[in-house]
Amino acid sequence: MEEVLKDSYYGKTLLLTVVYQFGFFLVSLIFNTHKVTDFAGCTSFVFLSALTFFSVTETIDFHDVRTINSFLQIVWGLRLGLFLFYRIFKWGKDKRLNEKWYRVCIFWTLQVLWSWSVSLSVLYVNDPNNKSFLSNQGINTQDYIGWTMWIIGFLYETIADFQKLSYREGGNVTTAWPTHGAWANSRHPNYFGEILLWWGLFVSVSGHLREDDDYFIISSPLVTMFLLIFLSGIPLIEKKYDHKFGQESQYVEYVQSTSPLIPMPTSV
Repeated sequence: MEEVLKDSYYGKTLLLTVVYQFGFFLVSLIFNTHKVTDFAGCTSFVFLSALTFFSVTETIDFHDVRTINSFLQIVWGLRLGLFLFYRIFKWGKDKRLNEKWYRVCIFWTLQVLWSWSVSLSVLYVNDPNNKSFLSNQGINTQDYIGWTMWIIGFLYETIADFQKLSYREGGNVTTAWPTHGAWANSRHPNYFGEILLWWGLFVSVSGHLREDDDYFIISSPLVTMFLLIFLSGIPLIEKKYDHKFGQESQYVEYVQSTSPLIPMPTSV
């Protein structure tokens, strides 16, 4: 990763991510609101993908690896960003950021590193240094496998998000999660979908690497997994709902019988 940061292209994209996030950070300070936080994080993916893509090509060719992978990242960023923007306006506040100022600064710093590092697969295919190399390569079997993983993950995350939102807006929240649909076989199907789709992009791009050292792009799915499984995803949510619903037999039964992440039949 140190060598990556020395590359002017990746260094510039990191700097641009900082500038983009800092702009939203100023908005949140000026208007004393955290409603733009998640939107800023997700649209960073859109910003980086679109900017780097159009810096190396002026044509949109859906028979090209650069075009498809950049498009998929843009679709994901827009979908999740708009969904979270809508949700925060419905719910009114982000409890994660009701903390002291230095913790808020740490959060925004981590968001910069998250959006940049997870974007590395797409940043790689849009790297001007790889333009001529990728131009001589067509779509291969590994691309189709990766894109299939992305589609399954994207659908899983999207469906799970809207099922949970619909459940909460129904007003009959007696357990932490809905127990039907995608939530019947996984306690965090949205996170499963997100992890799967980033592995999908990595699988596609890793079939077009110039050198073995270019496997640094694996940080994209690995960072996603680390954050969702060990840091800001599952641990925070389960701690919150264990405290809120931990004495309810229906919730306890659901937790004990349902896979925490990978969808599995409840009997397994």
